[in-house]
Amino acid sequence: MRVDTKKYAGLMKKQKIDKSDVERITGIKPHTMDWILEHGFVEFHTLETLSVAVNCKLRDIVMADYSFEDGEYGSNENVIEWITNSDYATITVNQGSTKSRIKKLAGSRPQDCFIVAENQCGSLCARIPRSWVKINPSLELSEEERLIRAERARKNFAESTGQEEL
Repeated sequence: MRVDTKKYAGLMKKQKIDKSDVERITGIKPHTMDWILEHGFVEFHTLETLSVAVNCKLRDIVMADYSFEDGEYGSNENVIEWITNSDYATITVNQGSTKSRIKKLAGSRPQDCFIVAENQCGSLCARIPRSWVKINPSLELSEEERLIRAERARKNFAESTGQEEL
């Protein structure tokens, strides 16, 4: 994730705190804080900690990556991140179907899915259970294996619906 370091500096100024105050409040070491302010990259827990330090909402300081295509800015960021052994992952997506699915889950399962921010670029950042993150590569089947599986599926469908085999 990225921190909008310009907005963050403005919030620090508004709260009348400086970098050393943020380091003291958050426990972030000075060299780490320097790196964050220079590069803007953090993981979700650190983003939460930084927002608490300046008394703001996450959406006030989160920033998506941008691309410039056809004369318009847009988001190209699609990220899933989690800390080892944590119960939650953070997902930032730009695809419409995935954003719609996340919004529906946030509405139907608010105890599990929390929308952190809907960024100006159109991307959506949400927190989801780590158990929802799966890596499922597609099967690599030979033509013969594919035909055998297709025949088996037709037979199973015919048996389950009481129809003759197709």
